[in-house]
Amino acid sequence: MTPWSKWFLSTRYRLLPASRLSEEPDMSFVHLHLHTEYSLLDGMNKIGPLVARLKEMGQTACAITDHGNMYGVLDFYMKMKDAGLKPIIGSEVYMAPNGRLNKDKEAGFPNHLILLAKDFKGYQNLSHIVSIGYLEGFYYKPRVDYEILEKYHEGIIALSACLKGEVAETAAKGDEERALTIAKRYQDIFGKENYFIELQNHGIEGERRALPILRSIAKRIGAKTVATCDSHYLGKDDYAAHEVLLCVQTLQKMTDKDRMSFNGPYYHVMTEQEMRERLPEDEEAIQNTQLVADMCNVEMPLGTYHLPRYIEEGQTTPWDAEVNRQLLEKMTMDGIQRLYPPEQLEEATARARMELETIEKCGFVDYFLIVQDFTRFARRKGIAVGPGRGSAAGAIVAYATGITEVDPLRYNLLFERFLNAARISMPDIDMDFEDARRGEVIQYVRERYGESSVAQVATFGRMEAKQAVRDVGRALGMLPKETDLISKLIPFGTGLEDALKTVEQLKKMYDDGTKLSGTTVKELFDTAMKLEGVNRNFSTHAAGVVIADTELTNYLPLQRDKDGNVITQWDHNLVEAFGLLKMDFLGLSYLGVIQNTVKMVKDQLGVTVDISHIDTEEPAVYKLISSGDTVGVFQMESSGMKGVASGIQPSSIEDLTAIISLYRPGTIKAGGIQKYIDRKNGKEKVNYYHPSIEGVLRPTYGIIVYQEQIMQIANRMAGFTMQEADILRKGVSKKKADILAKQRTVFVEKSIEKGVPKKTAEDVFALIDFFAGYGFNKSHGVAYAIMVYRTAWLKFHYLVQYLTALMNSGIDTEDRLKELVAECRSKNISILPPDINKSDKLFTVETQADGSQGIRFGLLAIKNLGSKAIDEIMEERSNRAYSTFKDFQRRSGGSKVNHKSVECLIKAGAFESLGEDRVTVLREFSNQNGKAPVADDSGTGLFGGSVNEPGTPVSSCDTAGAAAMEKEAFGFFCFCSPFQQYEPLLAKYKAKRVAECADLDDGSTVTVMGLLTSAKTAKSKAGHAYGKCILEDDSRKVELMVFEYVLGQFQPCFDREGAIVLEANVRMDGDELSLTAKKFIDFVTPEQAKGSKPVSVTHPVLKLTMTEEQVNGEILKDVLLLTHQYPGKEHWRILYRNGTEHCLEVGNRHWVTVTPALLKGLAEILGPSGVDYS
Repeated sequence: MTPWSKWFLSTRYRLLPASRLSEEPDMSFVHLHLHTEYSLLDGMNKIGPLVARLKEMGQTACAITDHGNMYGVLDFYMKMKDAGLKPIIGSEVYMAPNGRLNKDKEAGFPNHLILLAKDFKGYQNLSHIVSIGYLEGFYYKPRVDYEILEKYHEGIIALSACLKGEVAETAAKGDEERALTIAKRYQDIFGKENYFIELQNHGIEGERRALPILRSIAKRIGAKTVATCDSHYLGKDDYAAHEVLLCVQTLQKMTDKDRMSFNGPYYHVMTEQEMRERLPEDEEAIQNTQLVADMCNVEMPLGTYHLPRYIEEGQTTPWDAEVNRQLLEKMTMDGIQRLYPPEQLEEATARARMELETIEKCGFVDYFLIVQDFTRFARRKGIAVGPGRGSAAGAIVAYATGITEVDPLRYNLLFERFLNAARISMPDIDMDFEDARRGEVIQYVRERYGESSVAQVATFGRMEAKQAVRDVGRALGMLPKETDLISKLIPFGTGLEDALKTVEQLKKMYDDGTKLSGTTVKELFDTAMKLEGVNRNFSTHAAGVVIADTELTNYLPLQRDKDGNVITQWDHNLVEAFGLLKMDFLGLSYLGVIQNTVKMVKDQLGVTVDISHIDTEEPAVYKLISSGDTVGVFQMESSGMKGVASGIQPSSIEDLTAIISLYRPGTIKAGGIQKYIDRKNGKEKVNYYHPSIEGVLRPTYGIIVYQEQIMQIANRMAGFTMQEADILRKGVSKKKADILAKQRTVFVEKSIEKGVPKKTAEDVFALIDFFAGYGFNKSHGVAYAIMVYRTAWLKFHYLVQYLTALMNSGIDTEDRLKELVAECRSKNISILPPDINKSDKLFTVETQADGSQGIRFGLLAIKNLGSKAIDEIMEERSNRAYSTFKDFQRRSGGSKVNHKSVECLIKAGAFESLGEDRVTVLREFSNQNGKAPVADDSGTGLFGGSVNEPGTPVSSCDTAGAAAMEKEAFGFFCFCSPFQQYEPLLAKYKAKRVAECADLDDGSTVTVMGLLTSAKTAKSKAGHAYGKCILEDDSRKVELMVFEYVLGQFQPCFDREGAIVLEANVRMDGDELSLTAKKFIDFVTPEQAKGSKPVSVTHPVLKLTMTEEQVNGEILKDVLLLTHQYPGKEHWRILYRNGTEHCLEVGNRHWVTVTPALLKGLAEILGPSGVDYS
């Protein structure tokens, strides 16, 4: 080393003696205080790029110390290990100043403390400490105290933390003695060798004051110092983006003077050289970071399953693996005997024994017993359970033990797709339960397997592209309307970088330096791209539940969600990676709909429906699905699914399975759906490639629709075992070039060995390669196809009850109720208004005077009317009906029925059955200033008059303001819709209803008619005027954007009463519909609507002429059997003579879609003269 070099280094590292400058300093620094993106909206380090940066800097180890949590420790551990680096597991915990249980406002702010795990015992103790912070000490932050540290200190190293640490904070105030006392207490807890004093220099005045005192304290108590950087982001150039992130966290703007800030760009992941520059006097502290790293050697027990052990209820003997094996075998074989006919017993038994052998070999006997246990509990308690979900539906053991209702033999499903002995991984048995009672099943599992061993699973919400634009734009001072406009230009599911490449308008704004509220679109996007994908918040996974063989905190940290439920701090991927049993308990609303429909049918019609054993081959049910009459049919309501069903014309569960499996983005893009339809309908030739696989491809017309088909092709053509075939399926689905090349070689060689021509084998593998990314899990498809059929079957046979159950399921969702009300009316089912004496809490079926069934509005659908208030109303009226509004007031005085509740009941028209219209009653009520009268015993009404008998029902729908009242009460127009007067004009303008726009493709053009129930104009910062409107009719409401180039056409309509007709572009952002005005067509006032002649649209009517004997005999049965195969919306009538001529209008349950095939069939039954369609 030259003299000049020695001089240069001695000036940079002033305290290093010349003797130590003979060579460059060793790479000895290790980050021990570092925050990742799991310090939510505070840390910005994504773990993948962080690990890559550490590797690039030559660092060999690093700690993760997120604020108060351990969200990211396993992700960090695995990525560090994969990179050949040492992970140090830690957390920066919050210390409660007056004990974790003290939650008074005067308790003061908590201090920080860094804890690092030395070994797995230390990791477990750290997990306990962090969990207790959330479960017991949470008060704004998850807090712990000295008591907890003393209890769980074993295997843990403590660092004194940053300026927020108790020692450094006290030192910064100049109180060395008190700081020393605090440090000594920590040292006594953790041991002299396990407590270190942190030294930091981020250029903060407090650190400058604290540093000499901290060095002094370390010497006085014999503690070692460690140099740390409070790293929150990766590089110096991330400083500005991190400042924005802090504004997102605190809901502040960058221009706010008192905003939270880190005061300088020194909180990045520093290199060793930078650390030496920041702390030139503390070489030993830098060297000691490696010492700490050497002390930390946590090895996570990955590759091991931590499954709970199953013990039968009432079992007094200890757990025994052999006993459980025999129990599962007995349950399975008993089920096989019960479910299969004699001719299938041999096949079913052999399949079951094969599965049982694999289950035992893989160590999952207890897993199956646990799942059947809580499934059995649910069925015993009358909780609806789905027929199956996922690949578990391919297991005959699951079918035989009552876990699923899907027969894998009937539908040719593969067990190896679910569990493969050659590729042992945790099986995935996910369950659907009716959503309203899902919590009961979870609670049973908690009680059965131990509260401390069961938790729900966390999930993390990331800052996706649109959210990043909104968050960053707000922090940079942009207006919400500006960020909304930008975010809506970003296609759904597209990242910011791709959006700039593919959306010309965005690219132009970015390149041209367009400014919005003083911020350029370039600055907005550059900052948002740095924050895109960062964890933004945590919540509870919709379905995940974890069950362990011991206290969960021995494996992972816990916390509470906003509802107080105990949840893991890891997401489901990490839970499974650790080897814990994670199952999905999904809440499926349609299961509740089915259950409630069946109950109504039993209660009202006396008919017992066993939904698990209905005929699954009724042509009429498949006709209903094919015709698109699928509002309320599971999975079949979207326009896309209707289109596929119309093309395929399903006639079996297998066809429904194909529809569910084909309607996926990848298959649509690849043209697989149209190819399937064309081949099914004989428009395209089918190629089966080779006789050995014709049986596999014939059901799907030569197209690979299911993942299981890949396995079957490999098995039959190339001689793979099913286990090998499953590995092939999994391998090709990853689309990695090296894996594909290897798999292709093996497949082709094995096929040639079995006599298959090389070209054929290569063509078949190309087919596998093409469809591997699109193939669907057939087992799941079958299970959901059964759900499709069950809901369609109920809709066809018990329409009124089914729609009532659907309305109750969506009672708190305006758009859903509006859609279902429209569906009822299209089926000529009367929707009866709320009635204070007749309405129940939920929608109910009510028989009307003419014998038809209507649906009575439920009180819970009225806004501002809570469940307790309704209970009180119904309990009081059970004594006697309310006779007048005054009577209602007198009897509800001083109750849960508050002023707002009564007002909404009035506005909903609930008292009109008493002869009192809502406008008059509301005026009377308002004059009382909302005060409920004092109840008295005189039997008189509010004003001293006698209580009248109920009056004649009235309707105030023609009264000015009634429609607005109703909309306020329901959230939509239902009985008093102002749009009804314009409906006849839809045909005139060939306009669609608003709801029908959702059936169109994104970007398509539509003529639509509706009411502008809201219209506002504004200007962008660039000076461009635009209108933001709500377009609404009886079917739906939607946002309508009117940009400057057409605003002049529309603006005169904004404040007028009437319906607008326009041409618009459809925008579908995921499932969210919006419209952009393209051209003004017409505006119709109420007067014009009343004065216009209805557009005459005549429809032919089907009339059948029959004799009285035919009407009363078998002929009518034959007619009904035939018409049920063609369900639809066309009514028909029967003409017959019995002395006089009679005309019978057939009920809406029997309405049809008239087709040539139907007319031909009717003519064969009645003769040509008996059928008239004109």
